[in-house]
Amino acid sequence: MTHEETRERLIDLAYGELGPEDRRQVEGHVAGCVACAAELAAITGTRAAAGRLPDPGLPGGRDELVEAARRAVERPISIRRVAWARPAAWMAVAAVVVAVGGVTFRWLEAGPRREETLDRVVASAPAEQAAPARKTEAAPGAPRPAAAVPRQAEAAAPAGALASRERAARSEAGSASASGSQMDAMAAAPSRAKEASVFPPGVTGAFVSLDLGSGVYSRVNPAGCATRHSPFSTFKLPSSLIALQTGVVTDPDARWRWDAARYPPPSPAPGGDYVTLWKQDQDLRTALSRSIVWFFREVATKVGEPRMKQWLTTFDYGNEDVSGGLDRFWLGSSLRISPDEQVAFLARLQRGQLPVARKNLELVQEILTQDTGPGYRLVGKTGSSGDGEGWLVGWVETPGGGCAFALHLQAKGYDEMARVRPGLARGFLRQAGCLPP
Repeated sequence: MTHEETRERLIDLAYGELGPEDRRQVEGHVAGCVACAAELAAITGTRAAAGRLPDPGLPGGRDELVEAARRAVERPISIRRVAWARPAAWMAVAAVVVAVGGVTFRWLEAGPRREETLDRVVASAPAEQAAPARKTEAAPGAPRPAAAVPRQAEAAAPAGALASRERAARSEAGSASASGSQMDAMAAAPSRAKEASVFPPGVTGAFVSLDLGSGVYSRVNPAGCATRHSPFSTFKLPSSLIALQTGVVTDPDARWRWDAARYPPPSPAPGGDYVTLWKQDQDLRTALSRSIVWFFREVATKVGEPRMKQWLTTFDYGNEDVSGGLDRFWLGSSLRISPDEQVAFLARLQRGQLPVARKNLELVQEILTQDTGPGYRLVGKTGSSGDGEGWLVGWVETPGGGCAFALHLQAKGYDEMARVRPGLARGFLRQAGCLPP
């Protein structure tokens, strides 16, 4: 099936009107075509908007049309089959478009774009040929945009395996302060702050959590929360989603062969059995849970620089800089992200504000689940430089919505950092009300 033939059938796919064979062919093409995936997401979003209108009968006047559109946008999105006929749904949406000046057309656009309002965020997948937009620094004293009001996270997925200790390659790098719309929104949001003295002697760091229900931030060392660092292996979380969304990984259990010549084990070798695991063939499940660096270097190579840039722009992930080498830009190289920006990315991911298929997010959640207990599930990904710098980022899912969080540490060595990291993270999460006492 050609690209154009697939495009003509996207609307039928969105409404469940394809036979099994046609559906398989269209879904197979969409899995490997970012442009078609974006168009399908736009159609699905518009259909969902139509489903939130009160009934197929159109209101009579312009004021009533505007009010109907406002009510539709304010209602939370529910993934369900529209109960009334498809032609009527399109007629209702078309009428609202005419009345309010074409606002719904934004949902049909492809390309790396987000429309943020106080009620919702509309996201689309990065277009295959679109050049990524560059973020600009706000001048001192410039007007700041209003912050988006967070919404409650979606329901949890089944629990899975424990993410194990890993190390990434070490490289010298400085740090820069995060800026732009993410920081504007965080500055405007309510927060609770603590001083950095809560860290043990010889350890410095920063911690931030966001209550996904109330929108309240809790910070330890607020200045440190705004400082960018290399993400190291915490980038394997978005990298896994990019691999699944682009079709670079179609089967999470399919093994990739280790190439000893291209990817020799790290030297000096970390402790434990990491080198033994490194030398094995890997699939996405094992590579993510074991944090095997070579697998994700191969993922980045297969994704390619243009698509990787587009997805980092769509995710609004740190400074979005891949110039340090396609297969290593996140390993102490050009890509930088702050704890605040880590939390902003994870919060958007949990709220369904990024163009990521729910099944792909649930798979990553399953692999990275570290702990479960009465009324909560802790999902997290570690990262480190190997010389004392380390991360733990993730989210806690609870019936009330949960929290997104990020912890960044600097200690005298890896062993000291790894020793204090789990306890510090849990202590801060309890203080923030994200974990039970």
